[in-house]
Amino acid sequence: VYKRQSLHRAKVNIINLKYADFGRNSYKKDCKKELGIRRSIEVLQGYRIQIPMTAGILKPCVFLPVEDMEEEQLKTCIYHELTHYKKHDIFWNYIACLMVGIHWYCPWIRTVFRKNDEWSEVICDLSAIGYVGSAKRYFRLK
Repeated sequence: VYKRQSLHRAKVNIINLKYADFGRNSYKKDCKKELGIRRSIEVLQGYRIQIPMTAGILKPCVFLPVEDMEEEQLKTCIYHELTHYKKHDIFWNYIACLMVGIHWYCPWIRTVFRKNDEWSEVICDLSAIGYVGSAKRYFRLK
């Protein structure tokens, strides 16, 4: 019974996603070209998504919340998320989760996992700052 309910919830969450439209693909193409990414990456929106995120190793997707964003904010957000893909952060997060699961008894492994997550965000922020032009402008958009 539990498996059926969780599968049903997953299907409902997938159904609630929609492809991002109205020019966002052009933003995506610009950002992909800037980062040198050739692989196809979908940009999806969802009402349950509260913050932008990237997921998937085999079929990567960028998930955006359904809200009105300014053009510059949207470009920066997509650039930040595509930088996560470019730096293989998702893969390394899976490896880190596996290591935490195997070495659950070592407290410093969890610390390394947290620091890895923090630093991947800092690196993507720095990359997006370079794309926008200034830190002041980037954090105003964020």
